[in-house]
Amino acid sequence: MKNLKIILINPFTTTTVLWMFTGIVLIVESIIDIISLIVNAGGKAKE
Repeated sequence: MKNLKIILINPFTTTTVLWMFTGIVLIVESIIDIISLIVNAGGKAKE
C-alpha cells in the first residue's frame, strides 16, 4: 500500500524509477551480449 501512495502523490518519482529500471536492464543485457560474443569468438578460434 505504501507504493500506491507514491504513485498517487508524485507520478514523476515512478517515472524516474521506471527509467532507472529500463537503463539497468539495457546495461545488463549489453554486458550479457558482450560476454556471449567473447565466448563465441573464443570457441571459433579453437576450431
